[in-house]
Amino acid sequence: RMPAAEKPHSYTHPLAAFFDKEYDANFNSPYLDILEVQEYCPCSAYEGVWSLSEQYKLPLPGTRKPGVYYVAKSADVRMKCSRYDTSGPGKGRVLMGYEYLINEIWVDTKMKPISPTYFDKDKKAFTPAFDALVFEQNPQFKKVATIHSFFIDKFEIYPDSIVRKGEPYGRYASDIDQKLADEYQIDIKFILEDVVGDMTTATCAPSPNLFCDPNDLKEKESVIAFDCLYTIRTENLGIGGGYPYTKGYRLEEQAYGDNLTCGCE
Repeated sequence: RMPAAEKPHSYTHPLAAFFDKEYDANFNSPYLDILEVQEYCPCSAYEGVWSLSEQYKLPLPGTRKPGVYYVAKSADVRMKCSRYDTSGPGKGRVLMGYEYLINEIWVDTKMKPISPTYFDKDKKAFTPAFDALVFEQNPQFKKVATIHSFFIDKFEIYPDSIVRKGEPYGRYASDIDQKLADEYQIDIKFILEDVVGDMTTATCAPSPNLFCDPNDLKEKESVIAFDCLYTIRTENLGIGGGYPYTKGYRLEEQAYGDNLTCGCE
């Protein structure tokens, strides 16, 4: 199991100045006004700051040699209820997420193939050895770069499920170890545009809605998790399918935490 994701202190959400001000500051908050929260229930309960609930890692196919990995380190997310998009589930059930992700690229200096050590092709699942890998604690693995990505997510809240649709709004690399990248023939620009870019088309199942009654949402506890399958375009990665992973969001700070009257409908 990967460690819980933590927001690095050195990275600030690009929209922090628009969302993160004191109540009495001279600004117009993007969150619902207190007079609107009942009208836009249940999504009003989801407004606020969310994070990546747990780190996850994936092999990056499409590179010249095996042993290149992607690690999702953190996500700093601002979620706000949409006043205007009432398509799909209807008014008060469409939530917009503004997601700043920090990811890392790592290389296995021994360039070991993913299967059979780390991936069971028959079960189409990662092995316990892969789950137990912590790159920072294993000298065989070296960090190549940090990837910064920005997504805009649309969450549709149904009584029994939550559907996420994400769209990328750019990404860039920093902290690049160019010597290491050259040594292992890792093309960072190619990874940014084609390999990590294809993660945006990953297939994710709806999340069960554990908060049909929005009053059940709790800061630092409540998680919305999506089980996904990563493939590269139409390729099945030679394993008869994709690589499974789970992306979860944890509620950190709720914009409105008082009682909502809509309940579970």
